[in-house]
Amino acid sequence: MRILITGASGFIGSHLVRFIESGGHEAVALSRSGEVPAASLAFRWAFGEALPADLPGDIRCAIHLAHDFNGPEGALQTISATLKALRELRKKGVERQFFYSSYSAGAHAVSLYGRTKYALECAVMDAGDVAIIRPG
Repeated sequence: MRILITGASGFIGSHLVRFIESGGHEAVALSRSGEVPAASLAFRWAFGEALPADLPGDIRCAIHLAHDFNGPEGALQTISATLKALRELRKKGVERQFFYSSYSAGAHAVSLYGRTKYALECAVMDAGDVAIIRPG
């Protein structure tokens, strides 16, 4: 199975890429650098850009980990770009998408990070093809 990961060069993403590959699946990695050595395929992609045109057409699921930590502007960029990627992948026929949120997400969130993750949770809550994961 081909699994796409946004934010694939980050801490969780890089470990997830290795785990997917070790299980006999193919990780399609998206990162700002485009360099994720453990991935079967890696593409350069950053918030604000369209998904790479040459992504394989047989991606079965996507895992969204990318986040921009550049203050309020980065938070807005994270929200708009993640939602855009979800829509684009849906149009490409990706069957299932996972959004990695945070234990700090919620209406009660004090941090910008927690508020941003919560805003994205609310935006995808009713989408039948998106599961929200809140690792503790």
